[in-house]
Amino acid sequence: MRKEDVPPLVDPTLYKNLFGNLLYITATKLAIMFATSFVSKFMHSPNIFYWKVTKRILIYIVGTIYYGFFYTHFENCSLLGYTNNTYANILDDRKNTLGYALDPRTNLNSWASKKQSILSISSA
Repeated sequence: MRKEDVPPLVDPTLYKNLFGNLLYITATKLAIMFATSFVSKFMHSPNIFYWKVTKRILIYIVGTIYYGFFYTHFENCSLLGYTNNTYANILDDRKNTLGYALDPRTNLNSWASKKQSILSISSA
């Protein structure tokens, strides 16, 4: 879906207020950081589709309010790493997104997601 596919139908002030609240919650709910960053791209012209996506993030938060991280001490700790890469799946800018997560035994403690900053197009 492109930004231009759906006309703006939502009050931008209301959308920005909801986004600000989500941004505040990301301090304790790291799992919503990528989704929150995604919906921030549409603050200048929010439409009903992205309003529903933003409300879906809130539903996720309500459903996981009692989830959390519990760290314990391990004598023999091993580190696992996971990576993921999307290849130009967002049609608006065609940039790749790379993500990784580090998992010492069973407690995820580090993750990141970064969008490609420069796009190069092959002419061959």
